[in-house]
Amino acid sequence: MPLPYAVATAAFALIVLLSILGGHFVPPSAKLPMHWNLRGQPGMFAPRWVALSFLPILSGASFLLIAFLSAGTPQGGKILFVVAPIFVVNQIIYLLMMKNTPPGEK
Repeated sequence: MPLPYAVATAAFALIVLLSILGGHFVPPSAKLPMHWNLRGQPGMFAPRWVALSFLPILSGASFLLIAFLSAGTPQGGKILFVVAPIFVVNQIIYLLMMKNTPPGEK
């Protein structure tokens, strides 16, 4: 497997793992924030399974789309090298913000 695809696969696996681990810290019936406003207040909530599966689905679809559209181009690998870490950092930031949301709002 070429290195860019290995990096994207590892990033996807890490994102899924982070979602699974994050799910163990909230009750199954919890509603989790999906986004925050500029003041850091949650603007929308979703059931736990929706909130925790959103980024893994989005990142997996993005990786596949980038790999498909950039197949055979020299930029394809470079794009995956940039995008994969961004999604991982985004997942970490999401989980940290979710953790810092006051318990009454979960």
